[in-house]
Amino acid sequence: MITKEIHKGSTPNGGVRSEIYYLNKEHQPVAKEKAELAIVRELDEDGNLVFETISSIKK
Repeated sequence: MITKEIHKGSTPNGGVRSEIYYLNKEHQPVAKEKAELAIVRELDEDGNLVFETISSIKK
């Protein structure tokens, strides 16, 4: 089950990679297809957090 995606490359807020975590309403990791929330984190080259946002996923 894939509950996280990593994308390498420039991000909108100046990071060099992004991570997307897929969660249910109880904030438990779930498969992307079952996710109700997503946390998107942008990181710099040292792994420091540059930006983070939480989004609802409409079904």
